[in-house]
Amino acid sequence: MNTDQFQPFLFDELAIRGQIVHLDSAFLDCMERQHYPEKIKKHLGEFLTAVSLLSSSIKFDGSLVLQAQGKGQVSLMMAECKNRESIRGICRYSDAFDREKLLFENANLALTLEPSKGQPYQSFIALHEDDLQHGLEDYFLQSEQIRTLVHLSVNENRAAGMIIQAMPTSDFQGSLQQDDESFTRIEALFRTLSDEELLSLSNEELLFRLFHEEIVRVFDSKPINFICGCSRVRCIAAVQNLGQQDAKALIAEEGEISVDCQFCKQHYSFKDVDLVEIFRLN
Repeated sequence: MNTDQFQPFLFDELAIRGQIVHLDSAFLDCMERQHYPEKIKKHLGEFLTAVSLLSSSIKFDGSLVLQAQGKGQVSLMMAECKNRESIRGICRYSDAFDREKLLFENANLALTLEPSKGQPYQSFIALHEDDLQHGLEDYFLQSEQIRTLVHLSVNENRAAGMIIQAMPTSDFQGSLQQDDESFTRIEALFRTLSDEELLSLSNEELLFRLFHEEIVRVFDSKPINFICGCSRVRCIAAVQNLGQQDAKALIAEEGEISVDCQFCKQHYSFKDVDLVEIFRLN
């Protein structure tokens, strides 16, 4: 099995490329301390899978963030992939959560590129009926003019996804002018893919099962992991930003300065004795 990795592939005789990703420990580590309802866990797994697929398709150093914000039961669902190596995600939802209702209402799907150097770029598209797969397909068709197919699957232990795209004719032109017949044939085969197959088959088995009459070249896979990014050092910097006087006043009132990471629920605590070192008091 292909675990915690993404793998690119290419149709040799067609201007079509793809990616497959499987998240195992990376997915479970994201969920370990959150105690999300199963429906939330499934949809956040889709977001984590999608952002992994999209990040692996875009060659740049930095973070790619996929998020949906709306007025429904879920006010925010966000997944981030950094440098095509690590993922993290979070969901904020109503205390009166009802799994029979839609998660999002009047939600926008935002895709944000935050390069290590340069200015961030963000684009939006409406998210209908909690359907991330077709939301992403519409996004690429409308915003990037690229024909795109997406399949996302999640169970209790694993999240997986596949994306297929017609390759752009140039850096300044999409793929809508590409060979319709070839892409239509690949799409027909792709739409036969089941959730069970995507979650249980190896990449090689999956590609052979779908496209055994095509010439598919598979490239080396690359690992992907859950990394939250929080640390005591970062929390110390936040305490320093409060300033010595405000930090001491907060501890006097609350007994401690308490910082909880939203992504991994790690708890950091600072008391009077810690301020001595933080602010290097005499």
